[in-house]
Amino acid sequence: MAYTLLRDDSSSSIIGPTVQFIIIGQLLTSFNLLKFHEKGTYTTITFKEMDIPLLCPANYNYTSPLVKSACQICSANLIFMWVTGVILALPFLAFYDS
Repeated sequence: MAYTLLRDDSSSSIIGPTVQFIIIGQLLTSFNLLKFHEKGTYTTITFKEMDIPLLCPANYNYTSPLVKSACQICSANLIFMWVTGVILALPFLAFYDS
């Protein structure tokens, strides 16, 4: 949501469109940084949750096939979370490149 400050005659804004774009970009970038902090915290908490290596090696001695499936689901969840986070952050990184 963009907020503009209006003059007394309400005909034009004090803040130009370029400044509005920069403010919105900074807000979205701040939100992205907060989300990356959240992803890092979640990864730290769940990384050693099952005491199994992250990529679920085939030569690991799993207690049951269900544990192996749970490990694979957890790994896929973490990988997908980080990949989507990076993909969503790319436009903001390009924004600051220019």
